[in-house]
Amino acid sequence: MNHELDKLRGSIGKLQIRHLSLLAAIMDHGSVRRAAAKLYLSQPGASRMINELEAVFGGPLFIRSARGMTANHRAQVLYRSSKAILRELTTAEHEIASESPRRTIVVGALPVVIVELLARVIGALEHDQPNTVIKVRPGTSFELFQRLADGDLDCVIARLPQSQMQGEGYETIRGLLPGLDVEVLYDEPQCLIVGRHHALANARRVTWRAMAQERWLRPPSEGFVHRVLSDGFSAAGYRMPQASVECENFMYAIHIVATTNLLAVVPRREANKFREMVALLPLPAKITAAPIVFASRKLSAADETIASFRESVRSNASA
Repeated sequence: MNHELDKLRGSIGKLQIRHLSLLAAIMDHGSVRRAAAKLYLSQPGASRMINELEAVFGGPLFIRSARGMTANHRAQVLYRSSKAILRELTTAEHEIASESPRRTIVVGALPVVIVELLARVIGALEHDQPNTVIKVRPGTSFELFQRLADGDLDCVIARLPQSQMQGEGYETIRGLLPGLDVEVLYDEPQCLIVGRHHALANARRVTWRAMAQERWLRPPSEGFVHRVLSDGFSAAGYRMPQASVECENFMYAIHIVATTNLLAVVPRREANKFREMVALLPLPAKITAAPIVFASRKLSAADETIASFRESVRSNASA
């Protein structure tokens, strides 16, 4: 095993940036011909470079057929690393060319994180790291971890996919975790909200039976909160109410609930800010969404800017 690893390390030393650029271009454009045109290479030259890549990594990277080329698992793993390396080189090029040493961090975050935690972090960095540029990319946890793996993001502040979530996409993300540094920041307890005009607005206690008789704005059916709610209704002997509206964004949910007779479950720490619009009620059972985590690629561990950003996120998350 060690001999094979040493052999691979020696072979990797023969790679050049153009090999990684070609692989990324093939994956992005879907064919050797289009990738070669993008990089101003001849098609025979591009084919030769693919053969060199396959020789280094000990086997084919693509499944070739009459319909074209399909990337195998080896190519997909190499593609993610190539994108990350190429992006870091582009960042370095811009920093070197810049008159002032400015560092850009591309952060993927959930909307709930952007309006709460990330806003405080950016405010702190304006004072502590004025030469750091933060680019914020919102998305779902699933989307953000995919983009982190593809090298489009430097770090992610989101929820880890839970073991109960099924599907090829979630399995892919869980397979990426060994290559990531993941730190739990905080848990996110949920609460029930209704509009101030709702009949339940002044209730001290809400039962599963009462909730089963109401109309709902529900979280997406594939999400963790939906699954826990469904299990709670089932254990109490009731069916999960049909959704009148389905909404993932908690801000939209709060504003919709405030002007309708719908019920919804949202993060308590965010709902607290809108008490003049909605009433916060205790759920019959405690529901805590998957924890919010900070994740970055292990390859970025030595990056001082990302390390400083992580420390700022950590300190503000505990504030």
